Amino acid sequence: MQYILFNICIWLNLAPKLESRSLLKSILSGLKQNKLKILLSSVTVEEYSRHKDTNINKYTKSLTTHLNNAKKIQDYLHGSERSTFLLLLDKANENFKLDGKEGVNALGIIENIFDHKNTIRLSSSAEILANAAQIALGKKAPCHRNKNSVAD
Repeated sequence: MQYILFNICIWLNLAPKLESRSLLKSILSGLKQNKLKILLSSVTVEEYSRHKDTNINKYTKSLTTHLNNAKKIQDYLHGSERSTFLLLLDKANENFKLDGKEGVNALGIIENIFDHKNTIRLSSSAEILANAAQIALGKKAPCHRNKNSVAD
């Protein structure tokens, strides 16, 4: 039996990306086969719920910006090159829209992982939260940089 603990940043980074789905499916498969258990704190679940939509929207906007920037290349192409390029961009845009829907499925996979019987929910006692606050006030890792990572 393997135990895995991811902080909130890992879950948020996995959520919007197309390439994350195979990893998430493997984790879910490992849970179903009783080969691994996920350790999941209540703070992680709360932070994930609070930030997942913002994180996915930011990723989606980034991809949209890249597509729009790519369209500027058409000005440097002529004839059949331009037509082929525009067809490829349209296909990429179509796939992007489909992948956006699949991204929602990645969220579903993560939520299935969170709710699986082999996911061990760790509660945060007042003592644990007080210790985290002391670490943050003392600017100790992981709260030692500009970002205050009490949730980590």
